[in-house]
Amino acid sequence: MKQEHNYLTTKNSKVFPSILVIFLLIYVVEYVAVVAFNESPFSHPAMMDVSIAIVCSFWYLVRYRRDKLLCFELMFLPIFIIGSFYSDIVLSTLNFSIDGVGGAFRNAIIDTTIVNKSRLVQMITLFVFMLGCIIGHKQEREASSTWILPNEYLRVNYGAIIKILVILLLAEVLKNYLNGNFSTWFSYGSGVADNERNQGLGHIDSLCLLSTVVEFTRLASLGVASARQFLSKVNRLYLLEIIIVSLLLILSGNRNEMLLICLPVVVAYSIFVKQIPNKYILLGLALGLVVMVYSGLTRQGDTISMSDIDLYSITRDFSLVQINCDYLVKYTDDGHLHLFSTLPASLLGGIPYLGPVIFNALGLDLTSQSTYITTEGLAAWEGTGLGTSLVGDLYYNAKLPFVIVFMSLFGYAISRMHIRFLVERRYSLLYVLIYLYIVSNAVYFVRQQWDFPISRIMYCFIILVVLYKIFNKPHLI
Repeated sequence: MKQEHNYLTTKNSKVFPSILVIFLLIYVVEYVAVVAFNESPFSHPAMMDVSIAIVCSFWYLVRYRRDKLLCFELMFLPIFIIGSFYSDIVLSTLNFSIDGVGGAFRNAIIDTTIVNKSRLVQMITLFVFMLGCIIGHKQEREASSTWILPNEYLRVNYGAIIKILVILLLAEVLKNYLNGNFSTWFSYGSGVADNERNQGLGHIDSLCLLSTVVEFTRLASLGVASARQFLSKVNRLYLLEIIIVSLLLILSGNRNEMLLICLPVVVAYSIFVKQIPNKYILLGLALGLVVMVYSGLTRQGDTISMSDIDLYSITRDFSLVQINCDYLVKYTDDGHLHLFSTLPASLLGGIPYLGPVIFNALGLDLTSQSTYITTEGLAAWEGTGLGTSLVGDLYYNAKLPFVIVFMSLFGYAISRMHIRFLVERRYSLLYVLIYLYIVSNAVYFVRQQWDFPISRIMYCFIILVVLYKIFNKPHLI
């Protein structure tokens, strides 16, 4: 108890939060000056921003997460910095000679004022996110070393739910086979676009995530607390499902999707069974990085050569984040404020199986979403599959106030769930689902639309609630 309590109380120094607040105020003042006068009162080189972002992110991880390193921030912060400063960190090493993806680099914003404003928005985003995390780094209940689930979760027939989810997964694979998506999953040629190659995989990822939530909830209800107990009591059908799907993905042209299957399992194990030591987390992070790099290098073929390996190639998945943000800031300030106009249509995707039917019946479209806007405006090849910019998308919806509100609340929520699960051991079906989804998508969060995770989580939660209601048997307790 005392050791868990110290995880929070020994980190109450106000020095670091104060530094973040000072930096935040400086960047907000800079932003206001750029908006009002088209120039910044604090002129400094871009690499200073990069250095500040790296130092503050590292400081945050050491101070608040070093004892429980497996967290969203460990994966999100480095990728956020790479994506936000891509031209300074990556393109500068190539002397900006690369053509980029389908013209996007050639058509990138070069207006210094716009680029500076975009950079300021991204720095403000970083600081409000970390401040939100720090505010959420608090303990509301006594620390516990064991999980105590509410009675409603002790009388659920988890085995039956796993079987239903496996059947749904097989049906999803069959559907994709019949409509031709299955063949593109295993296509390596350059004629297949990235967004075509992973068509239909979203629901498969979601169903595997649901199985992970269900199985580890069952293991928590049994009090499983060691690797040996885990191996002896884990549902064999669930284990077979995860292994087979992972193997299929690693053999396909969607190798990076395997991380979305395996990461929730690793995080859930660390939460519900036994905390994974930091040295193994860092080793796993390195292996995950190797998988991502290999996936990126073999996306257009099944072989690689040393000549293919450069900083751009291994970070290609995040190459458009900064450019997309620059473009969306300019597009928004030119009078194209989105104001959440496609949010209702996006959320229809969160209604399992019926959402697309309703969407088509109402004749809705999503062409004003930021992904479409940046693809058209930057003349990027529609097959890049590299998404948008989270920061740019937030700005596009309601400018800087929404960026600040969303990212601070998001940081607070992520930090609270981290403490709730790893220190207090308090269960919530919805929070577990949210946390596992967000952490498993931490690497790609920087290039997603802000409402995309909401739609996916809705989809998963509705299925879970229905299955839990059906297979909740009072006589089991």
